[in-house]
Amino acid sequence: MFVVVDMSVRQRRLFEKFRKHEIELKRHDVKGCAPFFVARCHRDYTDFDELKKIISRYGVALLPEGDEAEQHLSSVMFTPTVLPLKMLIKTVGEHFERQGSRCNLTVTVIDKAAKGCDALPALAKNARYVRVVTSRFDRYEICAAEIFASYGISIALSDNIATAYGSDVIISLDDSGLSDFDCGKIICYKKLTENKNVFTLSQSDLSYKKFDCEHYSIDKFTFICALYETCGYYLTQIPCFKDIGELTRII
Repeated sequence: MFVVVDMSVRQRRLFEKFRKHEIELKRHDVKGCAPFFVARCHRDYTDFDELKKIISRYGVALLPEGDEAEQHLSSVMFTPTVLPLKMLIKTVGEHFERQGSRCNLTVTVIDKAAKGCDALPALAKNARYVRVVTSRFDRYEICAAEIFASYGISIALSDNIATAYGSDVIISLDDSGLSDFDCGKIICYKKLTENKNVFTLSQSDLSYKKFDCEHYSIDKFTFICALYETCGYYLTQIPCFKDIGELTRII
């Protein structure tokens, strides 16, 4: 579960600071999975210790980007980690599939916590060679066995980041450990880095009809990640990022 924090600017009234400002918590039910909550509180007169207790009771906080409350709630904020990696893997795999034949490229997926293993088949069946750098061999060994049984394709597993060198494509959530990677290669991740050919995939046109993201200035991509990761709202198909034009140009 998670809590959307709504700190809309309220009308200033005489003796406002002497009034009691309670935090209003409203539950929003989500069909087929856990609910989420919206906590409405005064921007200037909020008891952040109390707000932290509420958030920790129900999940993680989801704030509008750049909100001044971030400094008070940074320890309990939500940052998506699972869905972005799966979308990177799936987008690259489906791009290769549209080329009409199996792509003659070596791809390395850096996924230490094995968060994207169930998206790997979309990549493995369309690339020449796939290796995974992970600390969770137990999960990826199961994944690799299923891919071999379904497609007859072997996946190489390693816990050493150096095995990524020589790859044509690296898929990762960041460039941690890749500072010396060959310039000119394709690196797919969400964070920009200097001195590399970096392709950052655009955000998907995702929406959730039961919640007005724009009203709370919540980014739709972050919101759908929150539903996916903390509420158990699993999409029937993991969506891809929309714009892969630059990846096509680089390849």
